[in-house]
Amino acid sequence: MGASITEIGSTRGTISDNKGAFQLNVDGSAKLKISFLGYKTIEQRAKSNMNVKLVPDNALLDEVVVVGYGQQKKVNLTGAVANVDIEKTLGSRGEQDVTKGSPRAIPGLTVLSNNGSLDGSPSISIRGLGTLSNNQNSSPLIVVDGVPTDDLSMINGNDIASISVLKDASSSAIYGARAAFGVILINTKQAKKGDRITVKYNGQFSWDQATVLPDYPSVPEQLRAGLIAKQRAGEATPELFGMYFDRLLPYAEAWQQQHHGKKGYTVMEPFVDMNNVGDYAFINGAPLYYADYDLRKIWYNNAAPSQSHSLSLSGSSGKTSFYTALNYDNKEDIMKFSPGKRNRYNAALNLQTDINDWLTAGIRFDFTRRRMASADPWSNIYQYLWRWGSYFIPSGIYRDSDGTEYDYRMVAMQKQSNRKEFNHDMLKMNVFAKANITKELTLNVDYTYQTDNFNDKSSNRSVYGMNWTGTKPTYIVTQSNSDATRSNRKMNRWVANAYLNYAHTFATDHLLNVMVGVNGENFSSDYFGATRTKLYNESFPELNLAYGDMKDATIDSNTDDRASAGYFGRLNYSFRDIYLLELNGRYDGSSRFRKGARWAFFPSFSLGYRFSEEAYWKKFKSIVSKW
Repeated sequence: MGASITEIGSTRGTISDNKGAFQLNVDGSAKLKISFLGYKTIEQRAKSNMNVKLVPDNALLDEVVVVGYGQQKKVNLTGAVANVDIEKTLGSRGEQDVTKGSPRAIPGLTVLSNNGSLDGSPSISIRGLGTLSNNQNSSPLIVVDGVPTDDLSMINGNDIASISVLKDASSSAIYGARAAFGVILINTKQAKKGDRITVKYNGQFSWDQATVLPDYPSVPEQLRAGLIAKQRAGEATPELFGMYFDRLLPYAEAWQQQHHGKKGYTVMEPFVDMNNVGDYAFINGAPLYYADYDLRKIWYNNAAPSQSHSLSLSGSSGKTSFYTALNYDNKEDIMKFSPGKRNRYNAALNLQTDINDWLTAGIRFDFTRRRMASADPWSNIYQYLWRWGSYFIPSGIYRDSDGTEYDYRMVAMQKQSNRKEFNHDMLKMNVFAKANITKELTLNVDYTYQTDNFNDKSSNRSVYGMNWTGTKPTYIVTQSNSDATRSNRKMNRWVANAYLNYAHTFATDHLLNVMVGVNGENFSSDYFGATRTKLYNESFPELNLAYGDMKDATIDSNTDDRASAGYFGRLNYSFRDIYLLELNGRYDGSSRFRKGARWAFFPSFSLGYRFSEEAYWKKFKSIVSKW
């Protein structure tokens, strides 16, 4: 992870490599901001071959970082906790997806995406693989404003104030069994008392490209490779659905000589003779396809558009501070035919007020609607495109004798298929209060209610065009195969926390901080789904507009209810900020286990020794930063 370099007043920026080198094209009058975690941020006029020196920011040691159920000074941390300021680290970057932007800012956090789908969920792990069981799932516990969550795609990056990662057992044990693989704590933005009223707008437009797309050699090379491989194996001549490679090769060689390049999404010409082989031939009623299609340009966009907009209003008035925001983002995938589209709408409100000198209360409100739509073809498009060869999938246009144009099988399926629609609405409401009972004793309580509503709809419909073995357009998928599917899942969750914190300094040198608390959670889920076949009208894919026999209908439902509770505590002791001790523990219970085995205790401890504060280290303080 290198330093972040951004042009002040724009969104242009880059990251230095592990040697500190970087390149950024800006005007000669531009001013750059260079920052790196743990070092002072500097601003410097841009110039060629510029040298930048960052110095450690020792003041960061006195910063407060978020830990489980509280905050601690960074100087007193003995556990492995990484803290990220989103404004400084991710604010200038174009990536607003939390999971994609976080790995570059948090050492030890790994995010892997196993597909490029718009609704794909990447896997998150802290410090590598944590288990060889459970399908090697080492996902950390993710807590947003005190509430566990499984889906970060519903969180808008513009609303996040900070991220803390609890990496080891000493820091994460306070969350019990679910924290076996670490904890990610996310806090959303909240204005502070005394802040001026501020209006901010952040708009971004971008275009995505595939990092790597497979490509094929020429069709003759593909066929020769198959023939040689089979010959070496002592096997019969290879073929694909009746297209024998030895018979196909002369046509492919002639096509290559006559066309001098790959074929795009254009009208396909039939075979005339070997001096004009066209793009396909029918020999004794069997098809031969030998045109070399440019699958990458035909099927994929070179620039898939996306945009995001955020408008926020924050500030304070008297004893009340507030933060409110409206967010919208839109993204398309790179498919050229019927591309997938994702829209997300978000509204957030954080309000906090001092009721009196010792009591502060507040509310948080967050609503997010995420809508995803994509083509629902009958076949796996990606498998067909990259499985056999660039000649096997006719990706051109058939023109009938009357001039009407039709797509071939795979293009027709992608174009004419219905759309799968996934809708997810999330509403989260939180109330909290902090009471300063005495100067050294505080009480924090909060309650959160969250409801998630998933509504999904899809349908299969008929497809008309040129089938792989056909000479005239026909139904590739008949109307009798049409159907409609609807499903709904409703999830409700509430989380309640209450904890006391006592901090006192004894005889100047001894600092004691004790926290004890209780946590309770309840989760319920209800699902219902149904499918009916044979639609009266494919333009209206509704369950009550299908006439298929009810014995062919599919109905499914399930429910899920669970609860958990925990009693937790933490003790911190510091002697002269040199010798540090931290004890954590949680007595955790879950309804997922049978009676008699639902409760367990999860303790941890950690020790620290800051020799930079010892007398013998004073002579080195001018050249070595604090530890």
